[in-house]
Amino acid sequence: MRDELVFWERIEQHRSVLSRYISAVVTDTGLSEEIIQDVCLIAWLKYDSFIFSPNPGGWLMNTTIMMKLFRMFSVWTF
Repeated sequence: MRDELVFWERIEQHRSVLSRYISAVVTDTGLSEEIIQDVCLIAWLKYDSFIFSPNPGGWLMNTTIMMKLFRMFSVWTF
């Protein structure tokens, strides 16, 4: 069962670092927010992998990097 409160607490623990990283590599504020939303959605969809990760901050960063690469090289837009 997914616990939404636990999920958002875990996200908030790492959100400031995640936001700073994204802002450093993506200059468009709107795009930065979209990436954060996408990463949160992926974390929710992969709840067990994220919540039980021994390094949830690293999990989020890796997902962010993959999201950025996907957006850079994708011909599709969201």
